[in-house]
Amino acid sequence: MPQRTRIERLDQEHPGLADQVRAWFDQARTVKQVSALIQAHYGVFVWPDVVGNFRRVRWVREREEAREKRLTAAALAEFRQWLALARAGAGKN
Repeated sequence: MPQRTRIERLDQEHPGLADQVRAWFDQARTVKQVSALIQAHYGVFVWPDVVGNFRRVRWVREREEAREKRLTAAALAEFRQWLALARAGAGKN
């Protein structure tokens, strides 16, 4: 299991914090903004560098993995459609 980030450790004390940080990144908030939002909403100071680390090692990777899954699913659906058309065309001969 990969080492947990500081944000993930804080999520144990403040449930929902990591999901909220992901949501803020989805809203295109900067690392400095997210750091300030964590302080305002949870009363915990987290250095922007720590927030940036979470963004890099978790949020970006999760988004890339989700994108790869979507692309794979789309390619598979396209292949199945092509295969069905090829089979239908082969039956006409």
